[in-house]
Amino acid sequence: MRINMVKNHCLAKSISDAGWGQLIRMTISKAEEAGKSVIQVNPNGTSQTCVCGYPVPKDLSVRIHSCPSCGLVLNRDHVSAILIENRGKYVGTGCTEFTPVEIEPILC
Repeated sequence: MRINMVKNHCLAKSISDAGWGQLIRMTISKAEEAGKSVIQVNPNGTSQTCVCGYPVPKDLSVRIHSCPSCGLVLNRDHVSAILIENRGKYVGTGCTEFTPVEIEPILC
């Protein structure tokens, strides 16, 4: 994940300084202390896709997601968070393909 983000030369130094590995280790440790688990999910494409599954390409400068298909208008980070959460629900289920629109449990 970090490798793709540092390709943006404007953000590369800030991203490299962020200590992603340490953040993940600390998050896992805190979750274990609380009896919870951490699931790492591939976030690829979450800022370019709507929760309905329709592709909504946008530049990084565009901060509001507006879907021409379903009419959803939200902050782009909020939409990405919803998609990542939905992907996390299916980790370990044996399903080989995940689509953003999968909100309810699916039968594989």
